[in-house]
Amino acid sequence: MRRRQLPRLLSAPDLRAALGDAAAHHAARRFRPEVSRDQFLEVYRELILRPKRQPDFASVLGRNPLDWFLGSVPQGTSMAAGRPSKGSLTHFLDCFPEDVDLNRHARTADQADRSEE
Repeated sequence: MRRRQLPRLLSAPDLRAALGDAAAHHAARRFRPEVSRDQFLEVYRELILRPKRQPDFASVLGRNPLDWFLGSVPQGTSMAAGRPSKGSLTHFLDCFPEDVDLNRHARTADQADRSEE
């Protein structure tokens, strides 16, 4: 809104009320649940008609638990087990206790931590 219109609005309660009523009426028509529903349905219909794709998550995330763990560790941080929090090596070992590569990595990280002490 332009600055010169603000004094006019401040001095004209009827104009403010009319503008407020018009805005409320416009919002009530435009943002009805049915309108949102119909817009979402249109988007979903378009998506359903698109050719199906099979994303290759393994090419981005890795193919095994060790790849997933290594991909989640910020560069330059320790890969030791540490506290058992989500995403930690301990967490991955709890989820994939039989994974040979992950267990080998855990042993190597543990040995590296002991040698730093």
